[in-house]
Amino acid sequence: MVSLRPAGRAIVIKNGQILVMRRTKNDGRKYMALPGGRLETGESQSEAVLRELWEETMITVSDPRLVFIEEPNDGVWGTQYIYICKYEKGEPKLHPDSEELASNREGADLYEPVWFPVDNIPDTSYPFRSERLGVEILKGVKFGFPEVVKEWQLDPTVLK
Repeated sequence: MVSLRPAGRAIVIKNGQILVMRRTKNDGRKYMALPGGRLETGESQSEAVLRELWEETMITVSDPRLVFIEEPNDGVWGTQYIYICKYEKGEPKLHPDSEELASNREGADLYEPVWFPVDNIPDTSYPFRSERLGVEILKGVKFGFPEVVKEWQLDPTVLK
């Protein structure tokens, strides 16, 4: 399948907490997602991860390493390239120029970057949009993230 909107996403862990973006859609749905977003023209996946992480959370990281590839398989969203990154500095807040902050100000979809206790995954009030991703992150924290990239396809109904 051709990726329609490929994206880079970051797993950042600090003191037993994972950096997530809490989302509240304008239809009331709530979920957590990893910070990240679409690749820009000429940009590598890891470059997109670093750029998006700064734009969405103002967190600085280093050493991005690809650990998961999630294929949405829905004909709309593209492949998600998920990197484990080393936390360097910063506390999560939306960048003043970010699309996410503009969306919050408009009262549309709401975004909140937060540190979330890894041990609290899965969270019932803000579940991971991809339950499988939450499971794989827990495994990675407990047993180490894979050296060989792990890939899977999502059931398209997950993204509806």
